[in-house]
Amino acid sequence: MKRRRALSLLLFSFCLGGEEIRVQLFAPLNPPSATAVRAADGLIGVVHCDDIPSPLAVPAVTVRAEAARLRLTPGLCGPCRRIVFPAARYRLTACGIDKSVQGVLEITPWQNGLRLVGHVELEDYVAGVLWGEGEQFREMEFLRALAVAVRSYALFSRIHPLNSAYHLVDSTRSAFFKGGPAPAVFTTACRLTRGRLLQKEGELVPGFFFAESGGRTWLPRQLWGDDLRGFKSAFPVEAAGSRRVRLAKKEMLNLFGQGRPQVPVAMIDRDSEIELRAEDGSSRRFSKATIYRRGNRNDHRLWPSPYFRLREQGGEVELVFSGRGHQVGLSLSGAHALARRGWNADQILRYYFDID
Repeated sequence: MKRRRALSLLLFSFCLGGEEIRVQLFAPLNPPSATAVRAADGLIGVVHCDDIPSPLAVPAVTVRAEAARLRLTPGLCGPCRRIVFPAARYRLTACGIDKSVQGVLEITPWQNGLRLVGHVELEDYVAGVLWGEGEQFREMEFLRALAVAVRSYALFSRIHPLNSAYHLVDSTRSAFFKGGPAPAVFTTACRLTRGRLLQKEGELVPGFFFAESGGRTWLPRQLWGDDLRGFKSAFPVEAAGSRRVRLAKKEMLNLFGQGRPQVPVAMIDRDSEIELRAEDGSSRRFSKATIYRRGNRNDHRLWPSPYFRLREQGGEVELVFSGRGHQVGLSLSGAHALARRGWNADQILRYYFDID
């Protein structure tokens, strides 16, 4: 009990101690090929460039200054392997998107493009995610609930980072971070919940969230095989939309992996599984969770949810998806619906999470 109490106090001190979250900015499928950087005061400050010999397969960064604007492009040669800008507010432009961030900024070559990592103060990150994920929702109790979930997820990711260079990414893999300064409604939600975390018997619960329920929420072990505590299977409270997708049968079969029959003749929907039946009458079943993970990893736009129905149509497969997102944790549209019914933030969080 003392150990759990100490962990709880440590986590609380994280929230109040100005902890830093490293977030990879502009994280679409393809890294940006160029980035424009402008400091808020019109000046650009470069702390240092590491003069590290670069492998031939990885381009160095070419720096070209234009008055108070610095344009960075990946080049085949050049001395800069890493550019670090001191803590300040920067306006960035990449992939046709403008974003303003406060903190230290790192830019390095990555996958024939550039990787931008912002060192963002925890509460600034939470407010930026509220702005990015909850911009269309203004109910304060919903925003307060989401702030607690995002803060818990960010600290969990700080302990279990995606990469040695960053904790989180600015995409659906983590959460959309819109930058800052965020509008007052989002910073207010952060201020009113400052220091609050999702915990189960002293253990930090990552506040996973998704767009819209397609059915009962999933437990982490059902989808990812992770036995994380603090989650529950909650009934949907919103009306889920549907989306139809057609795939070539061959493309669909590739998602079943090496364990599938060599020449399957039929794909049959079996509720939470898909059965592949071979010419000799033998069959094997595959979890829809596994198929979703593989499909979503290839193209998340074609695989919006693990809730789907399958039907063969000649050489094609029709998939009808229900809901949007991985279905683990808090549903944004569901939590918003509960807030509009008069539920407070604590009630909303306890509906989706099994927490203290």
